Amino acid sequence: MKKIAIYLMTALLMINLAVNNKTYATTEPPPPETESAQPETPPVATEAESPQPETPPEPEAKELENEQAKSALQATAVVIEVGEIHDFHTDYAVGKVQEVKVEILDGELETKEFSIDYMFSYGMDEKNTGCELEVGDKVSVQISKDENGSDVATIQDVIRNHYILVIFAIFLALVLLIMGKQGIKAVLGLLGTLIMVYFLLIKSIFLGYNAIFMTFLCTIFILLFHSILSMGFRKKALVVVLGTLISCLLSGMIAMLFAHLAKLSGTHQDTIMLSMNMTNVEFYWKDLIFAGMMMVSLGVCMNFVMLMVNKIDEIKSKTEDMSRKELLKKGMKIGRELVGDRINTLILIYIGSSFIILFIFLGCNLSLRDVFNKETIAENALSAIAGSIGLVLTVPITSVVYATFNHRKTIYKMTSENKLDGNRSLKL
Repeated sequence: MKKIAIYLMTALLMINLAVNNKTYATTEPPPPETESAQPETPPVATEAESPQPETPPEPEAKELENEQAKSALQATAVVIEVGEIHDFHTDYAVGKVQEVKVEILDGELETKEFSIDYMFSYGMDEKNTGCELEVGDKVSVQISKDENGSDVATIQDVIRNHYILVIFAIFLALVLLIMGKQGIKAVLGLLGTLIMVYFLLIKSIFLGYNAIFMTFLCTIFILLFHSILSMGFRKKALVVVLGTLISCLLSGMIAMLFAHLAKLSGTHQDTIMLSMNMTNVEFYWKDLIFAGMMMVSLGVCMNFVMLMVNKIDEIKSKTEDMSRKELLKKGMKIGRELVGDRINTLILIYIGSSFIILFIFLGCNLSLRDVFNKETIAENALSAIAGSIGLVLTVPITSVVYATFNHRKTIYKMTSENKLDGNRSLKL
């Protein structure tokens, strides 16, 4: 097991080095001008045609936007003073603003102080209410230039990542405390998955590699890592890899087919607003839909296939001589008993993750039909259903793969040693 872990990590390191050496594939510079290129002669304006004012070409406009984006600095700050809270009113909304003073903690303007009006409540009836800031809270601020060239800071968000790290550490401690040695394997598997997803999938897609190919490659590495970590070099580890991989691919293909029929682009309103800040990379959004659905199917199917294979293997160990047909029936029976509750769990997870946006749409007096026509909801629903399809497909696929690799053939010998009561052959 140590050797295979070393081989896997070495291969992952080599792929990561290759990813780091790749330049952005989607931002190719324009071809250089050659000396032989002749300038075009401008058209002569006639009396009937008045000359139109020249508009700046698109590349120059993009360069201007990039320069403006680069001029705004992102920094971390800490709240050192809190002031009064007052109301503000506009023609379309009302809200509350808190006066705060912050001190920059990093970057070029470290130790500089800014007074900021922090808007934490807004809406027609102040329904969207946030939390007031307190002294000591850390915030993310954006610093830009105003018309007079002075630095102006605006609060973008509250720093929350350290709370996520704390609860993640509590989770790991509970796993190790309660599960013991099995918990060590679980933690290693989780950390290995996070490393591979970030370095092998997210980072490579960000640098311009094909999302579908990298998702397929990452899926294989995760399956090999987890199956060998849990089962070692055994036939059932191979069954887990093949059963999960085939199920994920089929569910992913079905999901992409219906994503195409439903005209899902992956660029719903939230995505468009955030993508306006991207200046150096472009994504193929439809490929990212497939990548996300494949990861969902992998997470749902992998542990289920491992549980199913272990249960079939436990039954087989009690009855060594089982035909392919008998193993197939046992696998189908076990799979049917296990799959029902997990489908409900998956659907409930997706409903819970979409709860807020679902209620926002319903609060706008939209019917259920209109809600499911929204791309955000449709994409989540399709992912949940695709994951459930993959889970259902694992039952027959895993049963067939297990029966193919683990059935016992009956051997007959035609020697005098097997003669007993007039029979010339006996099953061994």
